Amino acid sequence: MPEQETNQFSMRGRLHDDAAYQDARRTRRREALEQLTAEASEAGFYEYAAEAYKKALEEARRSIEAENH
Repeated sequence: MPEQETNQFSMRGRLHDDAAYQDARRTRRREALEQLTAEASEAGFYEYAAEAYKKALEEARRSIEAENH
């Protein structure tokens, strides 16, 4: 296989790995934030239930994702 084709396959692999890493990282951050919000709500730090904050977080995420695309 010519060197240029090998480099293209290598670059695609790295881009795929980077995208997978970013997706996994985004998922971990989302889960951690949801857990912290639920714990803070249960501890009485918020006046509203965790579900209300979850909805607000989902709306904020959609807004941010729309801005980034």
